[in-house]
Amino acid sequence: MFRFFRQIRQRLLTDNKFSKYLLYAVGEILLVVIGILIALQVDNWNNKREDRLREEILVKNIIQDLTDDGVTLNQLIQQALFKQNIHLQLYDATRADSSGDDGEIFTSEYLEYIDLVSQTWDNHRNSPQLISDLEIRNQLNRYLSDYQKAAKYVDISNGIVTEARDFNKEYDLLNLEAVFRSSPDNQDFDPSQLLDSEQLLKTLRSGAFDQVVVELFLSTQDALQWLNNLLRQNETLVASLNTYLDKLNKP
Repeated sequence: MFRFFRQIRQRLLTDNKFSKYLLYAVGEILLVVIGILIALQVDNWNNKREDRLREEILVKNIIQDLTDDGVTLNQLIQQALFKQNIHLQLYDATRADSSGDDGEIFTSEYLEYIDLVSQTWDNHRNSPQLISDLEIRNQLNRYLSDYQKAAKYVDISNGIVTEARDFNKEYDLLNLEAVFRSSPDNQDFDPSQLLDSEQLLKTLRSGAFDQVVVELFLSTQDALQWLNNLLRQNETLVASLNTYLDKLNKP
């Protein structure tokens, strides 16, 4: 191809057709420039396509991790609600005029920690800047930020649970016999057997446990509010990401 063009230029020069030679040279330069521009355009199109494919994969992964987070959050919310019911039971037992039966059973599940984990936080805390849509990027940033806030309140709640555990040790409220006499795989273990309910009831009515019960209730309430808030954001973000994914999939 280049040899062919060179022969044309040489023939024009030999025939002293300089003006035609000049015009031809300009045309040849324009063809080269157009070819370069087309190549750059194709390369740019390929790069954008690769970027879009990478973003599609990222968005799909975020949706999956958010879905897993949603399952976890629903479970933790149910756990927190159950703990609150136990806290109310404990509060009722602290009242001087409580008519609770001395045979009342208290489950030890209020001593369990809330284990908040997030696949989205673990895998995508640095991903927002990789999302090209500003609104989606902002939503993801808000979710990650509020996850940190929820984790802080969950940590506070778990700290109060540690205090309650220490209180139970101090006042000898644990029924160790129920633990060590259960089957090796704990299949027959009942959480209500871990506490000496009779001794706990006496301690509650003495007022010694009042402050801990109040702190358990309030800290769990704060954690519950943030967990519910995070779940709402989770559902909204998943819906937004699915809509955005459809947009990315369009040619």
